[in-house]
Amino acid sequence: MKKFSLLLALALLSAGASAQFLVPVGQGTVVNTTSSYPAPYGQFYWGAKHQFIYLASELTASGIQAGPINSLAFDVVTPSAQAMTGFTISAGLTTATAATAWVTTGLTVVYTNPSLVNTAGWNTHTFNAPIIWDGVSNLLIETCFNNGSYTTNSIVNQSTTGFVSAIYYRADIATVCSGVPTVTTASQRPNTLFDVGVITTPVFQTNQTKLALKVNNVSGTAYVPTVVNQNVYACSPPQPATGTVKLDTTLLGNNWDIAVSPVGLLPAVLTLPDGQIVNINIASPFSFINGGFASAFPALFGATSLNLTFNYGFSGQTDFSMQSVAFDATAASGLRVSQATEYHCNALAAAPFVAGPNADTVGTLVNFTASPACYVPSVPFYGVNYTQFYVQSNGRVTFSTSNTSAIPTAAAALTSPPSVGFWTDLNPALAGPAGLGTVNVTNPAPGLVSVNYTNIPYAGEALTANTYQITFDAVTGVISLTGLTGIMPNPQTVLGTGDAQWLGICRGSLGSTNPAAPTPFTVGGAGSPSTATEAMYSFYTQVAGGAGRAPALVAGVGSILFIPSTLQPGNYDWAAF
Repeated sequence: MKKFSLLLALALLSAGASAQFLVPVGQGTVVNTTSSYPAPYGQFYWGAKHQFIYLASELTASGIQAGPINSLAFDVVTPSAQAMTGFTISAGLTTATAATAWVTTGLTVVYTNPSLVNTAGWNTHTFNAPIIWDGVSNLLIETCFNNGSYTTNSIVNQSTTGFVSAIYYRADIATVCSGVPTVTTASQRPNTLFDVGVITTPVFQTNQTKLALKVNNVSGTAYVPTVVNQNVYACSPPQPATGTVKLDTTLLGNNWDIAVSPVGLLPAVLTLPDGQIVNINIASPFSFINGGFASAFPALFGATSLNLTFNYGFSGQTDFSMQSVAFDATAASGLRVSQATEYHCNALAAAPFVAGPNADTVGTLVNFTASPACYVPSVPFYGVNYTQFYVQSNGRVTFSTSNTSAIPTAAAALTSPPSVGFWTDLNPALAGPAGLGTVNVTNPAPGLVSVNYTNIPYAGEALTANTYQITFDAVTGVISLTGLTGIMPNPQTVLGTGDAQWLGICRGSLGSTNPAAPTPFTVGGAGSPSTATEAMYSFYTQVAGGAGRAPALVAGVGSILFIPSTLQPGNYDWAAF
């Protein structure tokens, strides 16, 4: 197939054009978690109410002019299966420049859905009447819904802002939307796609029917360059950044190519007479693919359309921009130009896993400040930021200045260092049925530190193998015990005091109390301690004979989350699944 010069073909042409397109405000890659906020589709509580502020300067910079706004969309990464009852969107113009207090006047309900279910991708909400933006005021968007139960949040792509752009309220009550909400703010807001009636002259090419190019299925707009970022972390076993480069075209039998240049898309490098825009930096060295990717392009003949998909996997720093071009006699310029995409695979600082204890009744110090850069500098625990903790062979993590790994009793938990985990007499040195057990500390994702117990037998019970994880989210403060279904009953063939089991979280020497009946963890349950100092745990006292297990594990609990409490600052609420 004959190559042609993109430089030569395009240098002959220039002109201007205008059009109307969907316009994004925010293209960040920050996300809420399944339990953190802001989250417009946040179902970790019964209901959630949010207000988001979009500054006039942001709207103008995105290409929006004064006029109607017909809809908005939020970009869902992972949807929640549960429907949101009575989901509403209200909107209004405001002089407020920060979302530091709830706006209660001047808002109009523009969208209602009695039962909204999310899907992955952009979830569009078409307004029953357009919002008329005056081009000067800031825009305020309010979302709210109220269910009668909770699950996990839908995860939504968001952007950090240089100002307080979100205020939110969430609670397990039936009056989230109608009551008087408390104030929690954030300088983070969901990426939002607006359908607008008046826009400025485009400076970036968009995909079209006859020629479209996408990386990771991302489409841009006429005002914001399409930039795809993927991070590669070596904190846990390295996982390559994977995705697709996809070309769609109906120009069969025509000469075509894909130009690849160093990173750096530019606005309107060249504008063709029919309004198509070249954004590849043609002043820099570049090359053509035309049959590359291991000759994955099939022939451009004998079909009514062409859909080419190429999988890639990068494990190191990789940067490029791509834009496709093809001859088309029906186009005024004689060419078709696809959307250009700028791609970055970011290789971030690596942190190998830290090996935990491998003997009975010992602990291993994990010092974040001395660890590789990928570890977080500290993790919060009961309102204190710790730069180190001890991973104990006996199943828990303790925050202290010395190693302690005692046998569990309910009373000992109150005087030992602050701790969390499944505390019992384990022995990593025993060879269980799956081989020698291991304990290690990894970074499964940025901001997360995970302590992994894998195939750890009970002391004296070599044929048992317990597997579970303790994870600290340094950003949200959430602490999770997961994989608890991997904990076996202790057969107690060797009877001893170490057969007792303590599952949960405790202030310990920070000042916990020991209620006679601690709040139980139940499947699908959630709650708070009755006092700010109450420990939350499930305790089993060993008895002679028979398999022993903490009551919560008998109930089938697989995960327990400890969420920083809004009612008792410095303490936690809990949820068990």
